[in-house]
Amino acid sequence: LACANGPVEEERVLFLIGPKSEGKCLRADQTVLLDDGRLMPICQIGGDHAVLAMEPGFNLKTAALANRSQCIGIEPIYRLVTATGWELVGNSEHPLLTLSGWKSLGQLHAGEFVAAIRECPIEGTNPLPQGLAEFAGLMVGDGGCTAGALFSNRDAEVRALMTRIAQRFGWVVRPHGPDLRLAVTPTPGRKRCPQCQQRKPVEQFPVRGALRRGRPAAYCRACTATRAQRRRRGLLPLPRCAPWRPTDWLRAFGLYGTKSRDKRVPTAIFTAPNRQVAAFLGCYFACDGTVTPNRRQVEYYSTSRVLLEGVRHLLLRFGIVSILRPKRGRYQGCPHLSWRLRINGPFMKRFAEAIEVPGAKAVRLRQAGRELVKLDRPNLDVIPNGWKRALRHGETWHRRRGVRWGKTRHGNSRAVVRRVALNEGNEWLLALAGAPLLWDRVEAVMPAGTAPVWNIEVPTVHTFVANGGLVTHNTLGWVYAVAHLAERVRRGNPRALPVRVAVVRDTWTNLSKTTLETLREEQRAGLRLEITDGGHQAELPGLAQFWFFGLDRPADADRLQGFQCGVFVIEEAAPVAGLETGVPPEAFSMGVAALRQPGVPLRVLLPMNPSDEDHWTLSLRDRLKQAGLERF
Repeated sequence: LACANGPVEEERVLFLIGPKSEGKCLRADQTVLLDDGRLMPICQIGGDHAVLAMEPGFNLKTAALANRSQCIGIEPIYRLVTATGWELVGNSEHPLLTLSGWKSLGQLHAGEFVAAIRECPIEGTNPLPQGLAEFAGLMVGDGGCTAGALFSNRDAEVRALMTRIAQRFGWVVRPHGPDLRLAVTPTPGRKRCPQCQQRKPVEQFPVRGALRRGRPAAYCRACTATRAQRRRRGLLPLPRCAPWRPTDWLRAFGLYGTKSRDKRVPTAIFTAPNRQVAAFLGCYFACDGTVTPNRRQVEYYSTSRVLLEGVRHLLLRFGIVSILRPKRGRYQGCPHLSWRLRINGPFMKRFAEAIEVPGAKAVRLRQAGRELVKLDRPNLDVIPNGWKRALRHGETWHRRRGVRWGKTRHGNSRAVVRRVALNEGNEWLLALAGAPLLWDRVEAVMPAGTAPVWNIEVPTVHTFVANGGLVTHNTLGWVYAVAHLAERVRRGNPRALPVRVAVVRDTWTNLSKTTLETLREEQRAGLRLEITDGGHQAELPGLAQFWFFGLDRPADADRLQGFQCGVFVIEEAAPVAGLETGVPPEAFSMGVAALRQPGVPLRVLLPMNPSDEDHWTLSLRDRLKQAGLERF
């Protein structure tokens, strides 16, 4: 697919043949962004999960259902690192979005630009009880979670906020040296029910002899009756209700027993509304955030990279781009690795406006936002120079109409590209300028050994967001390759549209029961495809027209002899030459002879993975190499 969308006008025909065991896969621990805001490892994705995906036109879609993930096997993997700190680990075939189309991980080099999301259009729908988001932010920052619930912060306003939260939940705050200890005050003459967690008078707990069938006497009368009723109905026991102890909430958040290097953003925060996400970020900044002395950037600091990666993703919900960097130093005479999450330029001003920070740091943050005049990182959010390949007119033509752009190393601002697009009436450039994407420079692509890799399939759009930021896609069908090719023709030579496509399969029965049924499923899922003439033709309106041929039908075979097209698709090629099942290799020569559509880059697509070393497509690949076409 990367070759299908790339600049290859120098070749008349491009042959796309999938090597044996090819798959676009990620390592098991790489996460996928779900539509409810969670980041889930790819190995845990099930058929009922929906992911954030990107549609044509650079639009982010939040309702793309993903099929269950599958382990493809153990393969060599590579690690990609970008300038802003995003990382991705996958096999060499895993594609990422660039301005010149999708490009595999193994083909990327330092200095190229890949797409990451700049704004995340997700808002959680599971609100937390009032005050818990602030409690989670404070405990993630300055909380001691290994022995009870301790809070260590010297800011009087922040300590007062924690005290108010404790009072709301019925907790008491006791001095513990310079720190605060949160606990529940025991009341004389009362006992805690382990079911409802409420302290009730001792007389409300029945004695064992008064209970029938030997039910334990540890529960209060109300819970004992309720548990018995639910057991008779075959229902699960009731969940424990408030008031919970502080340590109970820490366990629910996954923080209890963790040290600072093991902390992470609780899952409940990812699925919470944005107002509670902002409260969490503000309280965490009040503990582990800082405003630099020159007031040109703000930072989060932590020894947990996973924690800052979660914070970084949450900031994208407010359109705030940040940079993750390691900090190497020494602590108690030993090497020490920690992490910094930096926010600067216009994103710092947006942070000061969107995130309410308690305590003394709020004053410095607001002052820094007001004093910001010069951008500290003007090259952070620009569109790379590759956008100029889509221009319909030269630079002189645009200068006469009041639009100028200089020669820059990294690219041009979105405002410049938007004015150029409006001058030309270029819809693709206009969509690019307004896209919620950040074009991030690749710093390194390095081998990372071997590991099991996993793949998911996202119908219709075939894209997803990996590790909370990078836009990737899974194995893409030939119909989407044709759609991308047609979009490219529309930008360069719209008069050549529609692209004519011939789709060939061994029998009409297989074509109608599998290929056409798959297209109808994609059509129901949102693909703008119109199937006409009883399934013999189809159309992507304004882009491509498809004709379907079953080689077992004499009428189709005769019609194929003089057919002219720009793309020839061979569905399910025969495993070995001479077998009756599958499309034989003779159809390949028929396809090459049919490629005669002016203005369209000619393509022969073989959408399959060879099943063995004797497959005729591999022999074809060897002959292509002998003919001097090594790149194919």
